[in-house]
Amino acid sequence: MRILLSDQRVTFNKQAFPKNGWAILMAGIPGSGKSSAIKNYLLIDATVFDSDKIKMLVLNKVNSDMKKGIQSEMTKSIVDHFNGRIPNIANEEDASEIHQFLITEKRLFSKSIAQFLKNKRLKENFIIDATGNKAKAITNSSKTFKNLGYKICVVLVATNLKIAKDRALSRQNSKNGRAVPEAYIDEVYNSLIKNFPEVLNNLDTNVVDEFWVILNNEEFDLLTKQGNCIKLKKENDKFVLDDELLKKIQASKSGVMMSDSIFNFFDNVIVADSLSDETKSKFKVISDKKEITDLIRTDYSDAWALFDNENYIYRGTERKYLNKEDFAVEVTPGIRISKDGVPNLYTILLSEILDSWKKFPKRNRSHICSLGSYTASSYGDYLYYVLPKNGTKIGVCPYGDIWDSFDSTYYQSAKDLVLMIRKIFMIVLEQSDYVIDNALKDASSTIHLFEAFDKKFDEFNEEEQRQRFIDMFVDIYDHTLMLDYINFVENDNNNKSDFMKFLERKIFNTKGFSVKSLYNIDSLMGDDREVWFEGPALYIPVNSHHQINWMIDNV
Repeated sequence: MRILLSDQRVTFNKQAFPKNGWAILMAGIPGSGKSSAIKNYLLIDATVFDSDKIKMLVLNKVNSDMKKGIQSEMTKSIVDHFNGRIPNIANEEDASEIHQFLITEKRLFSKSIAQFLKNKRLKENFIIDATGNKAKAITNSSKTFKNLGYKICVVLVATNLKIAKDRALSRQNSKNGRAVPEAYIDEVYNSLIKNFPEVLNNLDTNVVDEFWVILNNEEFDLLTKQGNCIKLKKENDKFVLDDELLKKIQASKSGVMMSDSIFNFFDNVIVADSLSDETKSKFKVISDKKEITDLIRTDYSDAWALFDNENYIYRGTERKYLNKEDFAVEVTPGIRISKDGVPNLYTILLSEILDSWKKFPKRNRSHICSLGSYTASSYGDYLYYVLPKNGTKIGVCPYGDIWDSFDSTYYQSAKDLVLMIRKIFMIVLEQSDYVIDNALKDASSTIHLFEAFDKKFDEFNEEEQRQRFIDMFVDIYDHTLMLDYINFVENDNNNKSDFMKFLERKIFNTKGFSVKSLYNIDSLMGDDREVWFEGPALYIPVNSHHQINWMIDNV
């Protein structure tokens, strides 16, 4: 009997990232990894309702109100209920009592869901992150949402009992951690996992559309099939459960939690490259008159000549490097990644991978500056003149900053295109944004990501390729990009997928970009465009008039 309908990620009616219409009910013992599963295994954009988060938000607000001397109605009711004190959620008795008070008596969890559902004509997707240890409760909730026009998906996260207890203990010992009594974990395990066949048998399959099991005992492996996401078939109005799967759900063998192994993987392979001491930026403050004079006369003489002729390179930062008596700080960039919620895609491609960008400075190891003070000022409260070292090679954008410089034929901005490409990876590879973003921090993992995409794309045969592939995106984006990509592949001599080459030609090309030296960049000075360069540079505060005047007079 084949019960395994999909083995990579949880989809919904075989669709990744449905726009709307789905209510997902999570089930599993405390510490099973439901929150991690939602983030990494459910291919859906949805509002998540978590009673623990609601309790923490309320208690944080109470703490804040008490410090400010504010007596809101909620703060007063909680303090009164706990006899004049603020409850500690890391204490088992308090954790149990605060759950009873806020969730059961005050009904904050159900009220927040009701508020979300009120007048929701679009039927936005949502997830209820709870233990789901009773079939009757699951059925009742499912009926309510079904009557509102939602499709219902139940997801059970099954985890080794010992691992779940260890994780619950670790959570309790963390900052703002909540206590979960071991007896309660055992209780849920007995009612939900040990009794799973009966729980499943009592579900109303006329109400519950899909039931998935995520086996969370196995080591997580990037972009490979693990067979740990299992969709149960329906037969004779019942969900099918065979002995082999039941043994896996109830297994007691040790294993590595997905969330733990995910972080171990990226700590060891990717993040360490960006966070090690060897790759952090280095800062040397220059406060000695002889030292600054010697530097300007030797290593920085070419940049000083530009500066002395009022040709300036600027950088704005949030960091104040210097005191009033200091002259400059010598900054040597480490390895940087994109920030502000934008995936590192273009940075890693331009810096480490694409052949057409090899002649340019590596952006992930560069000072990112501007030839205009106004633009530079927008990046921080502290504005600096920047003097590159003699012989520095400088990358220059055609105009504005780099996001304005890519000559795209699509309607989206360059930033939006990067976010769209991330979504394309998520859909085709059935991976979370967390996995995609972390892969894009490292050259080898990025190449692996593109190779996995190409392999997946080539699985579509020629007759089905166009329509099946486009159908993945038609409800999410203007799919012109994917139509062009299909044409690109079909017109390529090898007729093989090469998504990276396509992006290099179509979006991240070098058109209009140039490389300048300190000897030929003066003609661009004052033209408000982004520049970048590697190696050490002197940062001189723009408002340090006394020090600047001294250097002008004495160098």
